[in-house]
Amino acid sequence: MKRYIPTLLLVVICIGLFWYTGGRDFYEETSEESSQRLFAFEQDDVNKMMVKWNEQEVDMNRQDDKWVMEKPAAYPVNPNMVSSFLESLSGISQDMIVEDNASDLGKYGLEKPSGEYEVTLKDGSKQLLRIGDELPVPGNYYATIDQSKRVYRVGASSVQALQKEPLHFVARTPVSFNSDQVTDVTFHWNKEEWSMSKASLDQTAILSKWKLGDQELDGSKANMLLDKISFLATEQLMKPASEISMKAPELTITIKMTQDGTSNTITLQGKIEGDQVWVVSSGGQWAYAIALSEVQTAFDQANQLK
Repeated sequence: MKRYIPTLLLVVICIGLFWYTGGRDFYEETSEESSQRLFAFEQDDVNKMMVKWNEQEVDMNRQDDKWVMEKPAAYPVNPNMVSSFLESLSGISQDMIVEDNASDLGKYGLEKPSGEYEVTLKDGSKQLLRIGDELPVPGNYYATIDQSKRVYRVGASSVQALQKEPLHFVARTPVSFNSDQVTDVTFHWNKEEWSMSKASLDQTAILSKWKLGDQELDGSKANMLLDKISFLATEQLMKPASEISMKAPELTITIKMTQDGTSNTITLQGKIEGDQVWVVSSGGQWAYAIALSEVQTAFDQANQLK
């Protein structure tokens, strides 16, 4: 009998703990509170958004269902990046209340927060998230919402998903086109040139045969060349096109397209400056700094496919 006493005592202790915590509900409530969302909004209800991080600010508003950047400048916006950011912001949650009514937000880094994120909804209401210092044990940050003095703990991964500079939201390519509508491409680069033309105008880019110079080219390879051009992207904020002189450009790419019987031509011109090429699209407002090596790779791709 004595050998069963430790087991019986363990059972009694477990029963006592279960009774003390109130049974299963206690654990469910704790789990729910630990993942409580700080924001409650739907993306479609957001009319304006403000992002402050790393001493930079981005202000955008929705006009005719399109996002328009106002600060730092009227750069073209990549709507997918905005949507992804709002998804991260709306899903941010806290797993612990650090202090319910903090008399000194400064000790948490919240008087001068490292990050501020605000959305304005269609009804005019605003929701603001402020991120302070990292906790002494890495992996979490202090945060508050709106003007509340309640300090929460939020996970570092959620915070890092919000740490975005203006370039993150910008459409970084100087040209966008539908490859299936392209009929001819001419790529002039540093006194060299190649041309490509589509053989079957009624077929998609991949299914059609192409001519690269005098050689026939499969559609899949032609599509690779088109992708190389469309994927040329800047890694820094753009300059106004008026600031770049395009006298005797080293780069000229001409793209001819047809849609529903209507022809259209896009021309890209570029000027070398150091290790980059400032590229401007015909009629475009902005000049894009493309790495010289990327332009060279796009040009050389044609020779590799021959």
